[in-house]
Amino acid sequence: MVQIRKINYKIDQSLLFSIVLFGGISFPITTNASNIADTPGLTELQSITGDAIQTLCIGLSPNNSITPTPETGEQDLFNQCSAMISTSDEIQSGDTTSNETQESDDTNLSLGLDSAEFGSALQNVATEEMGTPSRISMSTLSGQVAEINSHLFDIHKLSQGLGGSGGDDSNSLLSNRFSVFVNGVGGFGDTGSSSRENASDFYSAGVVLGVDYRFTNNFVSGLAFGYSHLGSDFQNNINVSGGGIDADIYNLSLFASYDLGDFYVDGNFTYGWSDYDVTRGVVILSNNAASPGGANRIATSNPNGEQYSTGLGLGYNYQYDAFNLNPYARVDYYHGKIDSYSETGAFGLNLAVDEQNFDSLQSLLGVQLSYVFSHSFGVLIPQFNVGWHHEFLNKSRAINARYTADFNNTLLTATTDNPDRDYATLGFGFSNVFQGGTQLFFNYQALLGYNAVNSNGFTAGVRIEI
Repeated sequence: MVQIRKINYKIDQSLLFSIVLFGGISFPITTNASNIADTPGLTELQSITGDAIQTLCIGLSPNNSITPTPETGEQDLFNQCSAMISTSDEIQSGDTTSNETQESDDTNLSLGLDSAEFGSALQNVATEEMGTPSRISMSTLSGQVAEINSHLFDIHKLSQGLGGSGGDDSNSLLSNRFSVFVNGVGGFGDTGSSSRENASDFYSAGVVLGVDYRFTNNFVSGLAFGYSHLGSDFQNNINVSGGGIDADIYNLSLFASYDLGDFYVDGNFTYGWSDYDVTRGVVILSNNAASPGGANRIATSNPNGEQYSTGLGLGYNYQYDAFNLNPYARVDYYHGKIDSYSETGAFGLNLAVDEQNFDSLQSLLGVQLSYVFSHSFGVLIPQFNVGWHHEFLNKSRAINARYTADFNNTLLTATTDNPDRDYATLGFGFSNVFQGGTQLFFNYQALLGYNAVNSNGFTAGVRIEI
């Protein structure tokens, strides 16, 4: 949703515009402007965006006039907002016909659109895409934390001989204290549209490289570096004209675990940084060749960000013959920041977006089940896990933006959706542990019960003792 801090103008007052004809002659006309937000058929997002457009246009009008060939971004922005005000007036007065090119004199500012087309134009100049980088940052950060936790799960099983004898070397599959691991990670999914945010498809691919050292039979610690590339494409429809985000995310993690008999305690800290390439389609339809409005542009930007997290986990290893049951609980805190940035490429419709900060505090209650099949060169371990996640802190956020061409710096605020408070993850996989502790593994995990989001993740890797 887009909100606007309004300048105190009365919307239904007479507005004075100076129209410059192609011959260079200018003259004033007076029009009783309707409230754009009252245009029939608009969504909530489109109505509030219309309110914003009308307010900033009033602010620009004393210093600008309509020109068919704008030389500055400010002139272009004034052309576009004036055309939208005229289009709304025309729709509300019932003088337009859908999808028919209008025969108009040069003084007609209207875009000649029907309500649906006009709503599309308004949504194309809205700011709902600006929340996507923060979601990417949070997703990749929590993904690396999950990778570290999965790695520690495997260490617990190995160090305890796959159950029941924490720290007993005679029963351990760990023959050396130092090991390295390499994980390949990937995923795909989609998000549905809402009244506040656009639908998108996404994918990710990356690698996690790490080392760990077993200082004592009970204590292990290590470092891991992760790189992920994530792409997100906004779904094209009447209201969204394409665009998307490519992101390169880098995370560095410090982790440790301590065994207390069959119980264990895990901790980790992760810091990372992010680079984004954002494209946003900006299309304002026009069925009137004489209108000063209409656009088909691509706005681009390159924001940067950083993120960190810290977490603590508790668990218990229970073994009955070859069957292993591992209930666990975790609490993780995440913080992220996207630096302020400005768009280029869309002339007067470029946006400047303020710095964004976001926080999350999540709990996780879960259980992992596994069964050990012994063979001559090691053990094969299929496993299954399910977890319930609860979000305590993250909430709908306000994202502030301004048009770079608006000298009044009229503030637009895009409001993100409220994240779900409760959702689940379901996973399965297998690992093969060879004599001496070398391990190969594959895991799959799906997101369940999260409104309008489908997400699937894969991990495959190797851990080698040295």
